[in-house]
Amino acid sequence: MEINHDRSYIRSEEKMFADRGYGYERIRNLRFNFVYTEAQKKANCEFAEKVGLSSPEWQASCDEAAKFKSAHMEAVMQAIGAKHWCYQYNKDRDMELFKSDDWDLFFWCNDFYNTTRGSLSGLDYSYFTLNFNDSQSAEKQREVYESVMQIISQFQDDENIEVDVQYEIALDEVKIKEAACKVAPSLVGKRTTYAPSGGVFSISCPEIEGRIVEANGSLYFMKKRAKRRGHLLDDKSILKIYWNMEAVDHKDNSPMKTITEKEYNALPADFKGVYHDYYGDHPEWKGRRTAAFPCELPGQFIEGVNLRIIQ
Repeated sequence: MEINHDRSYIRSEEKMFADRGYGYERIRNLRFNFVYTEAQKKANCEFAEKVGLSSPEWQASCDEAAKFKSAHMEAVMQAIGAKHWCYQYNKDRDMELFKSDDWDLFFWCNDFYNTTRGSLSGLDYSYFTLNFNDSQSAEKQREVYESVMQIISQFQDDENIEVDVQYEIALDEVKIKEAACKVAPSLVGKRTTYAPSGGVFSISCPEIEGRIVEANGSLYFMKKRAKRRGHLLDDKSILKIYWNMEAVDHKDNSPMKTITEKEYNALPADFKGVYHDYYGDHPEWKGRRTAAFPCELPGQFIEGVNLRIIQ
């Protein structure tokens, strides 16, 4: 069995917010897939060359292979479903409880009608996904994940099983909004650059020059020479602009946040820690002390970067 950890769903913006303490990484879902070994692939190719891809023998072998792969992976799902309530799999328990925190995982798989072009029918377990219940706490989801990993460890010697653990960032929208409200007044009237995003897929445009204005309690970015229309800034955009301007200030050798050892030790446990460099962006920062001052400034402060701790 091969287990892959996939972070391709994490966008750079989400990662930036998580690095600054405005979100955390969590598991998005688990994907289970039957994969052929190299020897099995070779045998399939030899048989296809022998009988031909349009022959009845090849079609019959494809149907048998589909049933074999499904049965092989169904054993994995049965082991998980025996311990965890999987919505859509344990259908006798589902009823109308989708919005509850009673179930642990949401099951999905395809149908043979789609995967075999109508030659077979019924559930095809050769590829299935398990999504975590958003109604459950992060601690409970982690507990479920560790339990599933323990359950599937019995298949660790099976070369036909591939598992993808997909990750995502859960943003703390309340914390983001509070921080944006705090820094917003300091941005009014400032000149900066901004890259608007739009469309269904939020495609970023090139950065343009302009200024920040306030109207009816909201902030807008007005591009250079614009007089009437501007881009409404959401909370995340406000913080990104603030951080960019803050970074420029640091490049100009503006003073860092300075506190004493005693002040650092007095910070609540939730407001201090150690930089882990989860994504490998700054290995030179790993192990440095970090701090947060939500009542003063947003963001994460890292010792030696924008935080100085003196005796």
